Amino acid sequence: MKRLMLVSVVALCACDGSVVVPPPPPPPVDTCEGLSAVTARVAPDTIRVNGAATVSATGGTGRYSYRITSEPAVGVLQGTRYVAGLIVGSDTITVSDDCGNSARVGVEVSASFSVRPQRSRVAPGTSINISVEGAKGSVTYARQGGGFASGGDLVGATYTAGNTVPATDVILVKDTATGDQAAVVVEVAADARFRPAAARLSLPTGSFVPLATVDGSGVVTWNIASGPGTLEQRLGALAYVAPLSPDAGGSDVVLEVRDTFVDAGAQVKVRLLTELTRPELVAQGRRSDVATMVTADFDGDGIDDVALGVPESDLNRPQGGAVFIFKGTNDGLPSEPTWTIPGQSDTAQFGSVMAAGDLDGDGKADLAISAPGDDVTIADSGAVYLFGIGPDGPRQLRAPLTGLGRGNFGASLAIGDVDGDGDNDLVVGSPGADLGGFTARGVIDIFVLQAGQPIPDLGEVRISGWDLDADGGTRRTSNLRGGRSLVVRDLNGDSRADLAILSSVNFMPNPADGGVLARNVIAAQVHLGRDATKRFEDTPDLYVIPVNTGDGDEGTWKLDFIPAGNGRPALLAAGADRADSPNLTANDGGTSGGGNGGGVLLFDLSGLPASGSAPLQPRQVTRAQAWSRVYGSQGNIQAARSFAAVDADGDSQPELVLGAPYASRVTDGGTLSNTGRLEFFSLSRLSNGAVVNRPDFVRGGENRVDILGTAVTGWRGRVVGFNHRASTIHGDYTGRLDVFSAGTADTSSWSVASIAIPNKPGGQGFGQCIEVGAQAGGLHAIVGVPNWSGPGADGTGGETGAGRSIQWKVSAPDVPRVITEGANTAYQTDAGVRAFGGRGQAVDVAMTDFDDDGRQDLIVAAPNFSIPGRLADGGVNSTEYALNRAECSANGQTPGGVFVHLGQSDGTYKEGFRVWAVRDIDGCTVADGGAAASCQRSALSRNGVIGRFDFDGDDKQDLAMMRNNGFEIFSGGRAPDDPQLNKPSMVCDPYFSFPFITQGTTVPTALGDLNNDGCDELAFRYADNNRQGIIVLYGFGSTCSSTTASWVRVSGDVETGVAPMRLGVAIARASGVLADNRDALAVTADLYPFLGDLQPTVLLLPVAQLNALRPMSGERLVAVQGTPALTPVPLVSMQRALNFGRSLAGGVDVDGDGRHDLVVSATGASLNGDGTGAVYVFKGGTVTSGANQPALIIVADHRERASFGQDLSLSAGAGNVPAALGIGAPLSYRWGTSNGTAFVLPMDF
Repeated sequence: MKRLMLVSVVALCACDGSVVVPPPPPPPVDTCEGLSAVTARVAPDTIRVNGAATVSATGGTGRYSYRITSEPAVGVLQGTRYVAGLIVGSDTITVSDDCGNSARVGVEVSASFSVRPQRSRVAPGTSINISVEGAKGSVTYARQGGGFASGGDLVGATYTAGNTVPATDVILVKDTATGDQAAVVVEVAADARFRPAAARLSLPTGSFVPLATVDGSGVVTWNIASGPGTLEQRLGALAYVAPLSPDAGGSDVVLEVRDTFVDAGAQVKVRLLTELTRPELVAQGRRSDVATMVTADFDGDGIDDVALGVPESDLNRPQGGAVFIFKGTNDGLPSEPTWTIPGQSDTAQFGSVMAAGDLDGDGKADLAISAPGDDVTIADSGAVYLFGIGPDGPRQLRAPLTGLGRGNFGASLAIGDVDGDGDNDLVVGSPGADLGGFTARGVIDIFVLQAGQPIPDLGEVRISGWDLDADGGTRRTSNLRGGRSLVVRDLNGDSRADLAILSSVNFMPNPADGGVLARNVIAAQVHLGRDATKRFEDTPDLYVIPVNTGDGDEGTWKLDFIPAGNGRPALLAAGADRADSPNLTANDGGTSGGGNGGGVLLFDLSGLPASGSAPLQPRQVTRAQAWSRVYGSQGNIQAARSFAAVDADGDSQPELVLGAPYASRVTDGGTLSNTGRLEFFSLSRLSNGAVVNRPDFVRGGENRVDILGTAVTGWRGRVVGFNHRASTIHGDYTGRLDVFSAGTADTSSWSVASIAIPNKPGGQGFGQCIEVGAQAGGLHAIVGVPNWSGPGADGTGGETGAGRSIQWKVSAPDVPRVITEGANTAYQTDAGVRAFGGRGQAVDVAMTDFDDDGRQDLIVAAPNFSIPGRLADGGVNSTEYALNRAECSANGQTPGGVFVHLGQSDGTYKEGFRVWAVRDIDGCTVADGGAAASCQRSALSRNGVIGRFDFDGDDKQDLAMMRNNGFEIFSGGRAPDDPQLNKPSMVCDPYFSFPFITQGTTVPTALGDLNNDGCDELAFRYADNNRQGIIVLYGFGSTCSSTTASWVRVSGDVETGVAPMRLGVAIARASGVLADNRDALAVTADLYPFLGDLQPTVLLLPVAQLNALRPMSGERLVAVQGTPALTPVPLVSMQRALNFGRSLAGGVDVDGDGRHDLVVSATGASLNGDGTGAVYVFKGGTVTSGANQPALIIVADHRERASFGQDLSLSAGAGNVPAALGIGAPLSYRWGTSNGTAFVLPMDF
């Protein structure tokens, strides 16, 4: 319309010949002119630190921006709100509008109005000069309520405490300019005394201990007066930090602390713990000989990489497992792993199974890694970790997938396109999973993945194990353990993924009479993929039953797949590493084979239909119907521990390679045992019905005990094999990866590139037990390493958990000496130590003067020791002893015992005695209906050994050892049968055998002489699920107050009407520890009800009360509480400490004040970290009911939970040798992976 009107006007103008000129436009208007000036304001303009103010502006355009233009800023702007920080100063704030007009305003940040000290605890007469900060005007000081309860004085800012106690005085301090007010609170107490929280401290090198004081103003300054180390802020408090170097162990440090407001100072003495080193600190690989390998292009560079899983690696956690990834290049694999992914929990067995495939759609292969022993939701729940390789190395695609019960989720894995949508899916087996009320039925979870969607938490499809019944149908049953291995591939050739699940069945076909019962027969249940929404039926379409029912042990089965090629069908492979290899020598058809040769059976399932519902009676394909059977060439080589299809000879046709880890190699110099071997069988030479055991070519391992063949795969025309027990620069039996050039059947021409696999010493239990004592003018220590493993007599590393004991002179902690080493078969070690006496040695150690020569001897537990056999004529079948004693021998008995190494004048030790008792207890009668075990000994010393006591009153030190359900005491003062100690002497005559007790017995403890009759008392714990308590066994003998055995049994459970409190975790003598000077026995109760709260508590049982309860003979039962006969004094930690009282030691004056002190460990205390552990020493004559401040605090390494203080040993001073404390930390990572360590602390500081 506007356009038409314009046209009309122009036309009119043209008609009369005149021109109409439009008026000029108005001049432009500048919106930024004429504005009022911008002004800014901040209110308030003076604020305290952490305070806030509001910024406002007027004038200008009204549209403002705000910024701090001073540098450095002491606050921040949040819109128009200014917030001060902790720094005192000023800021300039600039306000600008959108026309460039601006204004500035300043804000002052001053210190908060505060007073120091805010709270104090002082003695009468103490003066405090009050300090004020942040005042704007004059300050006034006033008594709250007009006076002080203590009768104290206030002159200006100086307060002086009065003499009336106890009292609390309050001083009010006020800023007259601002009205700010604060209070100073002073508690006046007669016993107030400024002092360090602990007068003495100790810690390992590299650790730290927080510093604290008691009483005074709480405002202090610290400095190091002498010695190494630094003062630093740690965990929000000032701490002393010890130097990292182990050489600093044993150093003394003096710290000074001074109260800023109370005229008082003090010193704190610090001694760094002496750490005991150990010989041959090298990793020793586990010996299950299991590993896995996969190849794929993980980093997307077009070249496949190699991933090796070692599920029992100790690299990061004991048996936590690790996966080592080697980046492939055109030149080969690198000389060390490119990336390492360790397991994150103990016994997780990370890397047990792996699968490769693109899970996130980025075009690169990802890696699924199982950890079936992981404890994510519950013990052995299992987990699967999903990793991709990015620019920075491995990255997790998501949080671990896990099962809900103890199902070993991840025991099998596969990646494949299950639903046919072009995207890979993840399949996970959980053989231990329960389902539908059936235990360990086994479950397969299928995680169906969608492009662009995150990997789900739960599987979309779930398939369980199914059993066969007698008529060939399926049924639900427990203990099938379906999912031990699995395959997801096209098995029947219809281009759809099928699923084969390793399980077991309990019925087998029989041509004569149908199904027959055959328990736990290995079978693969096969679910064929369907072209339908429901890809798999719930029940299987068929079973593949590969077992030889005549072979009772075919070992571990696993499934795999070999693609079709060269006219050969696709094959389902089922391998068993202990299958018997048949004798095929007839007509030169093969080798003689042998038992446990191992083998792989190949099954052709092509052409089997998959439509409709699964059959009610699934087809059964048995061993006899295998397409081919391929076996190891010899017996006992366990071929098929690993197997793979690779082209090893370069003819473009794959071979089936079987890894035979226990094969030996014949050389010109003889036979090298257990080198391992790879046996290659050409698939092109196999045909339907073939049975072979003669490989076309082989490649043997290089060295004795390499165990080549625990894992094998092909990579870029090469063969890659893992030597599981190869010893390398990283340790003994830690493993080596060999990359063979291959390309020809002449394996002698293959070159090899070898890669050592990293590992660490792990899980040896060093420090599980420790004993210290004076010997030959010096302080000595012995430590048990019960999980140490030895090479064994055959050098194969088979002596797992052999155990070892090691001794030191503490002044030379880096010069250890091996005392004993366990072995089932005796041999001489490289260090000249004879290993013998069974495994599990040194589960406990002790000292005693067993031969009464004035020198301490070493006692080492040997719970699996076998005693000499007896000949037909009654003699002893042994030449090992100085004198054979017929009464000490018996055929086929392994009761256990101890080895006693006698201290020599030069400070060394020689084996002098082997002490045991035969199985049958003399004079013991089995009760009617009872078990023979009630009159038999077993596992002597397994649950503890003790010495340094005189039970029978002959002034000679004895020794004692636990048995499974009792206690054995052996008199000391014995002279060895061979004074030269070339051979040990037999001791098998216990002085006293405690009667059989139903509960297990542990924690043997020497108590000293409780009743002053010349005979020492002993104690031990008894416990099962329902009963827990201690037994105090009184010494007896001809010179004592009694000649018969008697004991007091102290119950801490419902037997005596007491709520179970787990009594007896630790026991020790606590003479003179109580503030009232009563003699006491210290006993730990884990769940003692103190002040309404169940907590670990050390109960101090009055010895006088125990003595009053002692019967003339036999037993007296008493409740630990709730009766006037026994009234314990509870001792608890100042700060809640997990496992407070885990170990106790007492009966020794550690600080030289003439009073015995009490040592208490708390393995889960959190003084310098979460659950790191600590040891407390409580001064004699000071302990009262409740929480008590220790005189000495010993903290652990702040970086670990090492079970610090799991064992303690306290020895008295002797001559120039000071009292000393030994501390075991068997889970420490300081010397390997949870490998353990031990410390000694001489107490003369």
